[in-house]
Amino acid sequence: MCNSPADGGAVDLMRHEEELTRAVPVLLDTMNRSSSEVNELESQASTAQERYKKLSEQWSRQFEELRLQHGSAIERVKPYFDADQVLHNVSQRVQNAVHEFSAASSQHTQSKRDLRTIEEQLAYGAHEIQLDSSQQDGLSRATVRVLKCQQERDRRETDYALALREYQE
Repeated sequence: MCNSPADGGAVDLMRHEEELTRAVPVLLDTMNRSSSEVNELESQASTAQERYKKLSEQWSRQFEELRLQHGSAIERVKPYFDADQVLHNVSQRVQNAVHEFSAASSQHTQSKRDLRTIEEQLAYGAHEIQLDSSQQDGLSRATVRVLKCQQERDRRETDYALALREYQE
């Protein structure tokens, strides 16, 4: 009984399939956790929207009551309160932009570190002329992640600059 090249291909295929299916339970678990997290966040967002609506209605009623009681005094000071609210909103936007830029910058730095690690690992095999498919795939994924993180970081930096400019005006 001799092994034919077709048998070797089948063995390689089975090994490759086994390698791919090993990650399935982890991926399913990650998907389930992510789905649960999305559901929880949607619930929190819905609760926050309901609370905002109630507070907005309550504020409108209180404003009307005060306006009826104090008339022109409320109308005279309203522009100052409105300006304070605008300043607060813009300040909040700047703080959010700083946070988002910082997170995007950290992700970009980490993705560059990951890519550098992969490149260093591949450098040990630099005498080999061709990369196998898993090495090519890993290198491609890491490179794409670096580029996407770079774009996201750049977008967040632009958002921050706009928010800061608005705040300074």
